[in-house]
Amino acid sequence: RQQELKDWGMDPLRFVSVPHGSHAGGEPLVEGGDRIEVTEDNKERYMELVCDDYLVGEVRVELSCVLQGFWEVLPQDLLKSSGLDAEELRMLVCGVTDINVDDWEKHAAMSVGTRSGEISCWFFDWLRQQSVEARGRVLAFCTGSSRLPAGGWDSLKDPQGAPIPFRITIVGEKTALPSAHTCFNTLVLPPVESPEELAAKMAVVDKFAGRDML
Repeated sequence: RQQELKDWGMDPLRFVSVPHGSHAGGEPLVEGGDRIEVTEDNKERYMELVCDDYLVGEVRVELSCVLQGFWEVLPQDLLKSSGLDAEELRMLVCGVTDINVDDWEKHAAMSVGTRSGEISCWFFDWLRQQSVEARGRVLAFCTGSSRLPAGGWDSLKDPQGAPIPFRITIVGEKTALPSAHTCFNTLVLPPVESPEELAAKMAVVDKFAGRDML
């Protein structure tokens, strides 16, 4: 790839930041980064540094202050040994709201299909039997957050303000596990044959949401 860039008359990739927001880019990501070309051997390190700079580069000092204050309340060693995953920590810090399942079902959009309504009903029946914490984990699995916006279900929107309602889609193999597209608030359920089969698959989601599957 680097040779292709050179053949096209472009500069090869080096260990420098990329433009984003008000940041013009071009700053070395490591000492002497403007002289280090990206190769097959160091490309993973380059991607890690670029992502780190993109996510926290402009607010690194401010974020460090927040973290230092947080660690004074909850020491880092204790946090690491607690076994809490990201979603559990978020629920612990932010609290959990009791999500009304009837309201959730009322605001849900269903995909078109012969069995969409049936399987969606099974899902909400299963959800009604779950704890407040489990409902929050399922919501996080589907939307990326265990809490609804201040305006409720109608406030699920994209950055431009366009509505993105919670949606259930029935697709895939019967043996597949549920999956989700958090950018679109979409839960993808397999075409299972019974409520019990769906419950078993949703139990896996509840177990791993916030960990390997989120």
